[in-house]
Amino acid sequence: MSEIINRTVVQEYYPCGALMAEKRLKNGKPDGVSKYYKKDGRLWAMQYCINGKEQKVEYCLPQHPPKQIFM
Repeated sequence: MSEIINRTVVQEYYPCGALMAEKRLKNGKPDGVSKYYKKDGRLWAMQYCINGKEQKVEYCLPQHPPKQIFM
């Protein structure tokens, strides 16, 4: 039997229209590398997940965002 895997990329935007996040999902759970951006377009952080479980977060700018951004 083949397993159906539903992979999607969800994009979220700031109210001003700038890209805030690109989240990779597999079967509705975070899976792969999700990217988070500042309003000015700079890459802020990358979150690595496997099957819905966070493996690590890599910050690309000196300041760290509040943890709740990844919940």
